[in-house]
Amino acid sequence: MATSAKMAAKKETKTSDEKYEYAGFWIRLAAKIIDLLITWGLFLLMLVAVVVAGYSLPYGGTTDIPAAVVILVILLYFAFIVFTWAYDIVGVKVYGRTIGKKLFRLKVVSTNDEPITWGRSILRALVFNLGNNFFYLPALWIIWGKKKQGLHDLAANTYVVREK
Repeated sequence: MATSAKMAAKKETKTSDEKYEYAGFWIRLAAKIIDLLITWGLFLLMLVAVVVAGYSLPYGGTTDIPAAVVILVILLYFAFIVFTWAYDIVGVKVYGRTIGKKLFRLKVVSTNDEPITWGRSILRALVFNLGNNFFYLPALWIIWGKKKQGLHDLAANTYVVREK
């Protein structure tokens, strides 16, 4: 009788391959494009606002770009970088996804089924963003990687899966 209980328990325990449908390269790329449209769209709106506001300030009547506008654009660019990183990190940690992933019903899960930690979310974003300086290798690895994991997923022990 104990043997049949063990066998029943074994049948109920699913492997990660049976639990998840892993998201492939193209759908993840589409979700990333949505995220980029959101973040870049906000950046461009703020950039236009800064430039228009900067040119409306009195600065001596020359046709040169006011120094204040240049400084504000540089600060805005650094704020944009911080925002895009925070968008990914907070989205994955708090919601398990970004807006782009949500639209395609994708979710980031840990390989051991534990909640995504801040450290795991930061590591994932760090490897993805820094690795993109090397021919987008983290993202391209999804094509060849087992369980469709990018290098950033492997580093953070995560999968991107389709919600059922």
